[in-house]
Amino acid sequence: MLQILKQFFFGLRDALRFTNKIPQFKKKLFSCAALSAFIWITICGFNKLAMPSLSWLSTDSRLEYYLEKTFCTLWVVPLVLTSKIVCALWFMEAAESVFNASGRTKKAPGQKLADGIADLLFSLIIYVVFMLQASIAKNIPLEGLNSFLYFLHLSLLHGWTAFEYKWYPMGYDIKKRIHLIETRWAYFFGFGCPLALTATSFETITSGCLFSVLFPMSILASHLATVPQDTPTAKFRIFGPTVYVADVFSAFIFSRIIRRNSKKNSKVQNLTSSNDTPLSTNSSKTMPRPRKLY
Repeated sequence: MLQILKQFFFGLRDALRFTNKIPQFKKKLFSCAALSAFIWITICGFNKLAMPSLSWLSTDSRLEYYLEKTFCTLWVVPLVLTSKIVCALWFMEAAESVFNASGRTKKAPGQKLADGIADLLFSLIIYVVFMLQASIAKNIPLEGLNSFLYFLHLSLLHGWTAFEYKWYPMGYDIKKRIHLIETRWAYFFGFGCPLALTATSFETITSGCLFSVLFPMSILASHLATVPQDTPTAKFRIFGPTVYVADVFSAFIFSRIIRRNSKKNSKVQNLTSSNDTPLSTNSSKTMPRPRKLY
């Protein structure tokens, strides 16, 4: 128990690490902050100033309703979606600047380019399924326990996502990355706590804007941090259900792709026998089987 608490506070400490010695990172951080501030001011200005003014003028309630819906449809939704895409690109550029400043050598997971792409796709599948697992934990009919499990999932997810920008270019495959999280889950629990707090303590727009500013700082902190080598006494297989579902889903998708390609090109006889990818092991002569990470 003492070791778990120690790693938790180590992770929380490392999440607050920061340096201003990387000019490119500071530019991207400022861009994310400026865009987030613009979005927050426009949306909150409309909700806190424009709408109360219409109510004070005693305008028709239907007019207020249609104005609010029009504002959300023509301004809020396109702006938020565009900002998500733009911020995602800025996150990658910020992470690349930090990684280059660290002096590390880039190396994609696997020996082939296809292995690295498949590893990235499988990581995205795990991310989505783990979010669904977090939603299920949130809806457990046990007050207090459901909130803790949901917060734990969010913290681990945010910690993992920040370290992905460090581990992937270092050549860590998905098996090693999941192993690091599950054997040092207390550390990543503490590391992801600040972002998880913003997600659970504020409304959607505010938390989204704060995330766009704090997440690049978490990427920077992950490069400055040193994951402890000592591990807790027990491995916390919180990704177990997620990996199982992701394995089955990826095997199903790849089997459909293989069958479709084999129908289009019957001359390629060995297409169905080369099934060893980062998404599957224990290959069969006909279709890939789910990979077992444990």
